[in-house]
Amino acid sequence: MTSIIKTPAIWLYLLALVIIISIIIWKKWYILSKENLFQQKLFWFSIGIPLLSFIYFGVFAWSGKAPVLSAHGYSRFYEISKFPLLILASSVPLASIVNNIHRTIQTESQINTSESKNAIDRYLAHEKNFIEKIKDIPSFNIIEANDSNGGIKTNIYDPNYKIAIKDKINISNPYHLYKKIYPEATMEVEAKYDHNEDFIKKTEDYLNIINENLERSEINNTLLARLSLSKLNEVSYYTALLLEHLCVENISLAIYKIRSGNKEMKTFTDNEYMFLEILEAAYHTSRKVFFLVKGIESSKFENITSYIYDSEPSFDIFKDAKLQNSIYSPSWLAYVTKELHVAKGGGNMAAEH
Repeated sequence: MTSIIKTPAIWLYLLALVIIISIIIWKKWYILSKENLFQQKLFWFSIGIPLLSFIYFGVFAWSGKAPVLSAHGYSRFYEISKFPLLILASSVPLASIVNNIHRTIQTESQINTSESKNAIDRYLAHEKNFIEKIKDIPSFNIIEANDSNGGIKTNIYDPNYKIAIKDKINISNPYHLYKKIYPEATMEVEAKYDHNEDFIKKTEDYLNIINENLERSEINNTLLARLSLSKLNEVSYYTALLLEHLCVENISLAIYKIRSGNKEMKTFTDNEYMFLEILEAAYHTSRKVFFLVKGIESSKFENITSYIYDSEPSFDIFKDAKLQNSIYSPSWLAYVTKELHVAKGGGNMAAEH
């Protein structure tokens, strides 16, 4: 062992081997990719290092020996070349190991590619199915937006403007709605297709608030608070919020204000019949989306349906609505107030009850 350690040729070989291995690690040539095996540097090192080692040690074994092409010469060559040949033979298992690892990487890559493709197909199919079902939800005609000729009514306060940009209400951005309902649906393999319960909860919460503010008398089925500006504002605001929630684009071209005492609110129409129709569209669209997502009918909101169908509109303070300004925004929330605010001037326009 001492003689081997003191042999310069051994030290030179070990030093060269350490340098080669260090370069392989430094250059990260040991990393295998999914490319062809012959493009893998580690594969060539697994063959090249044993081959060069065979030649290096063979030089010392063959030095001073003349090749003899006979049975005795072959036997003698084998005897003196056992160690170099052993090193050369190591290239076979080394290359096989590299090949097997490379094959595993290729197989894994193929599986990942297949899974990625399946994930993309699954996402697109799920999204397409949802969009098609959303598009099957019918538009709601806002009859009060039409004049006698079937066109959009002119704003009586500002003849240069119509009262609405169109006379239909429908889900205008189904792709955005899809992402709101299925926020974890992606083209990734780890994607989840569970619906967002928070979306459903918000839908029901908004409807509940509207329903509570439309409480009616059991005697004559009229609103208990016909002159309540705060209740009308709640219904107006949460109707707008519900439409935003459902990705329904605004159709109104004007903001109207209604005042009671020193309080004031904004809303998207001065016509309670049109207000009612917009609420009806929001109500039924939300129920249809609920059924599409959950597969069951949502709760019925008796006060809402009663307000829409069972009696004449009865927020008496609607008659005091005045134009604030003609404007268009795709957002319903630009036309309403979340809370009543103090009026900037003018007399009382209605009595708050």
